[in-house]
Amino acid sequence: MKKENKWLGRMCKGILFSGIAFFLLVFASLVVPAIVGGMAPGGASATPNGSQKSISAGVAELKTMVSQLLATFSFFALVLVGVFSIPGVILSLIEISKAGNAGGWKAVWALITVFLSGIGILAYWYIGRKSLIQSSP
Repeated sequence: MKKENKWLGRMCKGILFSGIAFFLLVFASLVVPAIVGGMAPGGASATPNGSQKSISAGVAELKTMVSQLLATFSFFALVLVGVFSIPGVILSLIEISKAGNAGGWKAVWALITVFLSGIGILAYWYIGRKSLIQSSP
């Protein structure tokens, strides 16, 4: 059972770090384009007449590229959450099945783990393991 605990802990850390990275990238994809969009010069006196349009077009293109790059990284962070969730669910279910006579709590934690996937695995790792160990004779 020690081996499953070690691997389940690693899966939980992977889910946690991938989830944090996903939310940070989503936040960045909302904030960074607004910051980049604010780089356009406000007054026409700062640049010659013809270059004002080319600067704003370049800023718009940069804003689009940054948005696409952050969206791509967000997608890969979300894929990592999925990659860590599948074996995490399996390992959690193995560990739950090996728990002692915990009554209905085994079924509850199995359902939480399966239906809430990444969040369920984290909840089981930090809360459920302790409750199953305490309720076992």
